[in-house]
Amino acid sequence: MLSSRGRLRARQGQYAAPRHEYLQQLVDEFQRSPDTLRKEEIVAKLANFAYDPINYTSLCTLRIMDLFLDILDTASQDPSDVNKTTCDNETETQKRPSSSSLQLARQHQLVEFALGGICNCIPDVPL
Repeated sequence: MLSSRGRLRARQGQYAAPRHEYLQQLVDEFQRSPDTLRKEEIVAKLANFAYDPINYTSLCTLRIMDLFLDILDTASQDPSDVNKTTCDNETETQKRPSSSSLQLARQHQLVEFALGGICNCIPDVPL
């Protein structure tokens, strides 16, 4: 939903961090977090904020587009190939997914959210 500054102030509440500071907190948390699931959640939130043009200034200042692009670069440089993981017992593999396949699925989800964020930023030429 597209917002105006007045609507943001009204919805923000008295004790909430301003939008720019909140986005900065998300970026900081993304950089500190070792948990892929938490990174996934953060990138999804950032991608949602990228949908509203009122956030473009903050996105540009915080270089969030670069964060999205770094996620894509990391995924393309370190492709985890499921075929590298071999298991002698195929029935056991079918019952229980390996940790590497779960990690690969998480990485794909992270890339998907980063692509969504990039697509949401497309209307703003400077980003």
